[in-house]
Amino acid sequence: MISPAVLFMLMAGFLTGCAKNTSYEIEKIHAVLYRLIDADNRSDLETILNAYSDSIEFYPAGKAFIQGISTVKKNYETLLKAYKMNLQTQILETQLFSDHALVTGINKGFRTSLDDSVQYRVDDKYIALMVRNKKGDWKIDKLIWGLYH
Repeated sequence: MISPAVLFMLMAGFLTGCAKNTSYEIEKIHAVLYRLIDADNRSDLETILNAYSDSIEFYPAGKAFIQGISTVKKNYETLLKAYKMNLQTQILETQLFSDHALVTGINKGFRTSLDDSVQYRVDDKYIALMVRNKKGDWKIDKLIWGLYH
């Protein structure tokens, strides 16, 4: 029979390992979002698309629903030809559920027209549903933005 002290030490070790694993996964999730914003600012389409799952669904507030990586690629090609992005993100909350995560945050900054240099303020709250693929990489699978905070 295992003594209560040994059982406690085993449980504490297990829970500590879970907490470390959880914070490691949350760091990986956050890294995807920070890389995406950095890639938006550099107009790096390849890195942008790498942040999304192939089945990505966009739900921009007040605009048409967008689905699938090829449609998202076309959307970004149009956006990056028209604007230079200068954004920052603040992650507000992350909830981890095994191979899924829910992240809320705020993007702030500007998008500047490449035609006439007019700046448009960005101040949007977002909700991202993240999924972990079979290789262990986190991808954005659903993204809602344009929400006001």
